[in-house]
Amino acid sequence: MGGAMNRLQLFPVVLLLIAGLVATAAAERRGTTSASEVAVVDFTSQMSVGGQGNAATSYSSQYPVFLPYVHSLSQGYRPPSMVRVSVDSAGQQANGNSYGSDMTPDGRFVVFQSDATNLVPGDSNGVRDVFIHDRHTGQTTRVSIGANGAQGNGPSSGGKISADGRYVAFVSIATSLVAGDSNAFQDVFVHDRQTGETALISLGHDGTPSNGDSGWPDISADGRYVVFESAANNLDPSDTDTQNDVFLHDRQSPQAILISTMLEDTSIGGETPSISADGRFTAFAYDNGIYLYDHSLAKLYLAYQGSGGYYAGRNPEISGDGNFIVYEKVTYDDIPWPPGPVDHYTLNRYDRQTGTSEYFSNSIQPFFGSSPNPTVSFNGRFTAFGDGLIFVLDFHTEEVVVVSTNLNGENPDGVAMAQAISADGRVIMMESVATDLVANDTNGVQDVFMRDRGSP
Repeated sequence: MGGAMNRLQLFPVVLLLIAGLVATAAAERRGTTSASEVAVVDFTSQMSVGGQGNAATSYSSQYPVFLPYVHSLSQGYRPPSMVRVSVDSAGQQANGNSYGSDMTPDGRFVVFQSDATNLVPGDSNGVRDVFIHDRHTGQTTRVSIGANGAQGNGPSSGGKISADGRYVAFVSIATSLVAGDSNAFQDVFVHDRQTGETALISLGHDGTPSNGDSGWPDISADGRYVVFESAANNLDPSDTDTQNDVFLHDRQSPQAILISTMLEDTSIGGETPSISADGRFTAFAYDNGIYLYDHSLAKLYLAYQGSGGYYAGRNPEISGDGNFIVYEKVTYDDIPWPPGPVDHYTLNRYDRQTGTSEYFSNSIQPFFGSSPNPTVSFNGRFTAFGDGLIFVLDFHTEEVVVVSTNLNGENPDGVAMAQAISADGRVIMMESVATDLVANDTNGVQDVFMRDRGSP
C-alpha cells in the first residue's frame, strides 16, 4: 500500500494538466455488465437481516446510459473548505510524508500514517507511525503504541477506525506493542483509545503468534469485528492452502475464522477486505474477482469475475449498509499515447440486492492510466475516486464533480489520491503532494487533506 502511495510523488504533473483540460467536456459513460462478466446471485431469500436498506436509483439493465459532463469546481463556483489534517496539535506542518487511511463516518476523527517525527512529543523511534487527528479539538495523537505508551520498534500503517473513534485497527512489524509478540512478521493490532490498551488480533488458533505476514485490516462500526488478509496458515485449522487468505476476528472470541474458503468445491484465497458497518458482510478480491461473505449465514458469494487477466476486479470497498460494493476493473489498452500500452481502469458498483454490476468510465482515464481507488458513502449514493485528480460521483443525480482543486479553484500543482468519504458524502479525505491546496504548505512532503463539499 505504501509503495502505491509513494508513486504519487513520481506521477508526471503534465498528465494532471491534460486531464484538467479534458475534464470540463468529458462525457461519463455508464452501463450494466453482461451476464458473461458477472455471476448474478439471488439474495432475495437471504435478506432476513437489514431489510431493503436505502436503495439507490434503479438503472436499466438493457441499455447503456451517458452521464452528464464532468463539472469542474472552477466554473463560477467557490471551492468548499479544504484543510490539512496531517499536522500536530498546534497546527504545525509535518516534517515527513503522510498518507491517508480512514476517518469516522462523520469526518471528525481522521486516521493517517506518517514518517514525520514532530507530530507528537517524544516521537523518537525513527519509523512510520499511525496517528489520529480530531478535527473538532485540533488534537493529534499517536495510536501505534503499546499499552504503557511504548513506541513501536518497527513501522506501523494502515489504520481503520470504529464509528465513535474509540478503536483503531492497524498493522505493524513492531514487536514492542504487546507482550509475547515474537514472530517477526507484520501483525494486525487494535488500539483502544479509551483504555489505552493495544491487542494483537492476528493470533494463531492456539494463541501462539502467526507464522506469516498479516495486513489490510478493516473494522466494524462498533469495533467488535476486524477483517484482514494474511499469509499465515495457523490462524484457523481449516486453512490448509498456501495462499493469502481473508480472516474475520470477533474480538469477543479468541480466534479468527477463515472466510475466503470454498466456493463450489474450489479453494480460493483473498486480499484487500472491506467490512460493512454491522460486521455482517465482507467484500474482498481474489484472482481477478470480487467476492462477498455473509457472516450471519456463513456463506460466500461471487459478485464479479474477470477472465484471463483482463477485466480484473480489485480494491473493493463495501458501503456501510452492506448493499453496495464499489471496485476497480482494469483492462490492458494499447492507446496512441506515450508511453504506449497502459492499464485502463473503470469504476464499478455492485448491487447486492439485485446481483448486478454497473460500470462508469470517462475519457480522462485512458490518458490518465491511473487507478480509481474508489471509496463509498454509507448508503452507496456517493463515491470518491481518483489517483491524480479526485472526483465525486452522485449515483442519484448522475453528477460528477472535481474536488481536488486548489485555493483558486484550479488544478493543483501536484497529484492527489482519494482515501475516504464521509457517511453522507460531504467530506472527502485525500493525500497529495500539491503545495497549493491550502495556504502556507511549505514542508515539501506529501500531506493529508479534508475537503468539505458543503451539503451534497
